[in-house]
Amino acid sequence: MYIHEAVKIALETGKCITKPDMSKHLKIQPTNSPFYRMVLRPTKEKEIAPGPRWNTSADDLASDEWTLTD
Repeated sequence: MYIHEAVKIALETGKCITKPDMSKHLKIQPTNSPFYRMVLRPTKEKEIAPGPRWNTSADDLASDEWTLTD
């Protein structure tokens, strides 16, 4: 699915989003927090670990490979 679809569902369900090429490394938890716009966390961690701001590419934004993950 496209990123806007994945983000909407993730916000409704409390899940994270990822793409196949990044799923081994991280998950992205969309948030409206004024402190962290998107929280990055390693997939092996159980707790949220805020990371640096995600620097996306045009290819990431245009991709239809976004999926939901826990």
